Amino acid sequence: MTTRAQYRESIGRQLGRSYYAKSTLNAATASTTTTLLDPARTENPDYWNGSSVFIGGVERMVMGGTSKQDAISNAGIYLDRPLAGVPALATPYELLKGWQFADMHEGIDRAHTLSYPYLFDTQTVLVNEAADTENVVASAAGNWRNIGEVNRMDIGATRYRPLREGYDYKWRVSGGQWLLLPMYTTELGAVLQFIADVPMSFAPGDDTTQSIANIDLIVAGALWWLYDKGANPDEAALQDKWSRESDKWASRFEALKHQFAMPYQGRNKVIRPAVEVVNTGYGDRFNGE
Repeated sequence: MTTRAQYRESIGRQLGRSYYAKSTLNAATASTTTTLLDPARTENPDYWNGSSVFIGGVERMVMGGTSKQDAISNAGIYLDRPLAGVPALATPYELLKGWQFADMHEGIDRAHTLSYPYLFDTQTVLVNEAADTENVVASAAGNWRNIGEVNRMDIGATRYRPLREGYDYKWRVSGGQWLLLPMYTTELGAVLQFIADVPMSFAPGDDTTQSIANIDLIVAGALWWLYDKGANPDEAALQDKWSRESDKWASRFEALKHQFAMPYQGRNKVIRPAVEVVNTGYGDRFNGE
């Protein structure tokens, strides 16, 4: 299980120290809402100028790097606008050059989504059965990929029983909606349960939300997306290099999809018995499984 913060750090390590840094506020002098003090920032003056800083779950732009020092030589990072409060000692923070952390988060999200069908979430929807009509599953439009199970709870029952595609029902798509065509007599009050595969998503948050997606897979996908997005306009000289990096990580992303694919969910299919006709010399005999 991996948090968004762990994904970010792993992506940053692949970007390299010239683009990413992670540290904590360990200066003897307290930081302020507009200045982060950390003796670990030993880069050249204004090195992080124009970069993004991520601290306490919020992103700010850096308007000045390490060009100023306080009275006891703690390097300062100067923010473009104040934080909501003064960050405490030992608060972790991250620096990112060339992109914003919003880009990194989007890359993480896109890597989850684009890993389908190797990675997927399941979604369960309950629909009250209609009498003598097609059952419209409106919430399935545009999101469901593979509908693995259709189950039915009869009136008065306490558990679901599986329905079989091709025997109990058929599917039709119309107007962007999945329509279930029942091949049985429907009853008002019965409940249909649909369990479908959907592209995997990752809720926001750093430490409270975790993903089961393999970290190498998501990092490769996020790096492919970041490099494909390209450099800032003032870094056009890097475009050729980043295009090559994008191709490299795209290839690695595709390979890792296969390596870390989740077990796929099959549908409830009709099982038809095999029938064999045997001529015994006295007539035909039917052997069925």
